Amino acid sequence: MLSIKMQRSSIFFVLILITSSLRMIFCGTKIDGDFDDTYWYPLDIKVWTWWINGNVEISSKNVEISAKQSEFIKAINFRNNKKIEFLPIKVYKKLPNLNVFQAFNCAVQEVKYENFQNLAELQLVSLASNEISNIPKDTFKDLSNLKHLELRMNNIQTIHELSFQNHINLKFLNIGSNEISYISPTTFENLKELRNISMSDNTLQSLGDEHFKNNKKLERIWLQNNKIHILSPTMFDHLKNLVVANFTGNSCIDRLFEVNEDEFCALKVLGLKEIIKKNCES
Repeated sequence: MLSIKMQRSSIFFVLILITSSLRMIFCGTKIDGDFDDTYWYPLDIKVWTWWINGNVEISSKNVEISAKQSEFIKAINFRNNKKIEFLPIKVYKKLPNLNVFQAFNCAVQEVKYENFQNLAELQLVSLASNEISNIPKDTFKDLSNLKHLELRMNNIQTIHELSFQNHINLKFLNIGSNEISYISPTTFENLKELRNISMSDNTLQSLGDEHFKNNKKLERIWLQNNKIHILSPTMFDHLKNLVVANFTGNSCIDRLFEVNEDEFCALKVLGLKEIIKKNCES
């Protein structure tokens, strides 16, 4: 039986809007929240947002929203609530036009396809500061318009090589501060619009030519505080827009590589290449 414990015992079966307060329903139990127009960085958009109150507890894997469908709500925000262990499933049935899905600093243990299925309008997903240990391959497969994915500060050990295969519009990916020791060379191959990637504070040991082969628009790569001891000297040759590559706190290289915009691309890539070749070539 689904379990959501609330501070109040009232049960509602309708969606009630009263001034700025939005009341939604999970399986017949009232959840209070604030309802307002919110500016979302880094998408540069304002969206009608449902902010979930901190008295909500979700301890079941298969909780659904039970309320009248709303096409006007564009963002949902679970925040600073350690009683939220799972995210609702089949959200699209009630909130079909979401642009933003955020669950920050909760206790989410896992994510799965049913949490994000058919939410094709999502542009930002932030699941930072939770307890997620695995990203199944089909979790975000319906999110073809996703631009910003935040998975930092979890317990992620593995990311399936097909987890990002449908994200052709993704520009920012943060999987930093996890427990990732290996990334498949094909994991990022479809992210042709990727500008920024952070894999800092993991336990990565090596990266090769294939890892960023198709990410020709990359501008910033954050790899500090890993255990990297093998890098390919030619892995950045094709990244003509690269301005930051942070390798501080690694085994074979401990340096922030940063250039000014007026420096020649050939020189900056050559400088990085020589450092890697001297210290990190297998």
